[in-house]
Amino acid sequence: STEIAPLQKKYQKATTPIKATRQRKSAVQQRNDFIYQNQDWALKDLRKHIKKEFGQDLDDGSIGKIKSLENKKRN
Repeated sequence: STEIAPLQKKYQKATTPIKATRQRKSAVQQRNDFIYQNQDWALKDLRKHIKKEFGQDLDDGSIGKIKSLENKKRN
């Protein structure tokens, strides 16, 4: 830290603010939570429930991708 910090300070801009992290939309997060909690369901059943509860028409590939990303994120 004694060698790296002085070198980094030389290249830092004082006018650049550190921004807050991006938050996920709450509707998307609720949908992803629903998919994660019910990941043992068949894709067909998940698709029907997502359409009914969230009004979003996702195909099986999108639901599978969300499943795998949520598993990767939470495990």
